[in-house]
Amino acid sequence: MNTPLKAWRIAADRKPADVAADAGVTVAMWNRWENGTRQVPATRVVDIEALTGVSRHALRPDVFGDAPAVSA
Repeated sequence: MNTPLKAWRIAADRKPADVAADAGVTVAMWNRWENGTRQVPATRVVDIEALTGVSRHALRPDVFGDAPAVSA
């Protein structure tokens, strides 16, 4: 499963251990978020969004809803 976090990490050419350290979590926890077996806690979403650029809407649509539509 290629989640937005995993796609970002691969595109950024980063190792899970490095990203986990930057996020202040264990590699195991980062892998759970990245593989979709656990959700990023709502209290951490804004920090992870700032670190990765992955939208809070992509990380937790159940909390933040779908991404706003971009008008042309």
